[in-house]
Amino acid sequence: MTRHIRLLTGRLHYGPEVKLHTATSGPVSQLDETYLLIEQEGRTLGVGGVRTNIAYLTGITGDRINRELVDWVNRIDWSQSVEALAEEVVASREFPGPVKALLDQTLHDALARESGLTLCEWLGGAWKGAASTNQTLFWGDNQSLLNQAEAYVARGFCSLKLRVAVETFEQDFARLKLLRDRFGHEIKLAADANGRWTGESARRNVAALDAFSLDYIEQPVAAEDWETLRLLSREAPMPVMLDESLAEPSAVRRLIEIGGSLAGHLKLVKFGGVAPLMEAADALVKAGVRCMVGQMNEGSLATAAAAHCAMALGAEGNELYGADGILDDPAHGLSYGSGMVSLPKSPGLGMTFNTLNLTPIWERKI
Repeated sequence: MTRHIRLLTGRLHYGPEVKLHTATSGPVSQLDETYLLIEQEGRTLGVGGVRTNIAYLTGITGDRINRELVDWVNRIDWSQSVEALAEEVVASREFPGPVKALLDQTLHDALARESGLTLCEWLGGAWKGAASTNQTLFWGDNQSLLNQAEAYVARGFCSLKLRVAVETFEQDFARLKLLRDRFGHEIKLAADANGRWTGESARRNVAALDAFSLDYIEQPVAAEDWETLRLLSREAPMPVMLDESLAEPSAVRRLIEIGGSLAGHLKLVKFGGVAPLMEAADALVKAGVRCMVGQMNEGSLATAAAAHCAMALGAEGNELYGADGILDDPAHGLSYGSGMVSLPKSPGLGMTFNTLNLTPIWERKI
């Protein structure tokens, strides 16, 4: 039995209609992605992808992510079964979230492929063929904001999230009013401050946003500001969705303990893959806490993994827009429309993968 293991990198780009710009990331011109491909006897055993230029979320540079991936693939015993490899990754506490997310995602793809099941089914979920998703409106001028919102609504995406806290709250308020005036209540509207507000100003801002009947306000304060989050859990007129605050199991337990209006946005790159994300989601669901499965702007493989998790959980109101509109994605199989991301019913993640335009950074045959 011969296994061929490869790490590859690529840069993905959106069309001109999508301009990434949030309060924490600033303008982003491309997605830097790293892929792990495991082939056995000439067929794909497992494949996964992770975005690496996300230090604004994780504090971990892309160079470090790739170095740690190369270190792990160099020293692991690749003659082990896929099950043994997956168990080793899940049990490990040495990897940063994005590194573990890629390893875990790839091995879960392999486990599901070997069973002949989609990842959703392998996780115990019912196959539905699609998962719900919102669309995000990034920072930009007002006309571009309306043009993009109208294009999304025309395609059936009626759950929109506005990135705020890039400049002044007055601008944020005016942009939300623009959207509500244009679309009324035919759309669900949310806002994401990416942790940029502080203390009393955050409480004032959240109270003022009651004027727009928001579906939720996401991460109004810094990840570690649990004191203000505790206050908002009692005061906020809408759900307070935690994102940056949720990066480990202890934070999930803290969210559950506080309760109130707090909700959870779960991402593979924060929790370190499919297995820990599903565990966190299970805890939130059992506690009766609203949760959604999401991602950032990421390629189709990472998007598909998150979508399979969302489908397995039966989660609604997810954030899975990341691969929509990418022009040069090496993975194929996803499609977007009517507020959903649709997936092919094939074993594992179900994606086809083309390495032609990717750059190898490590490979070995065993």
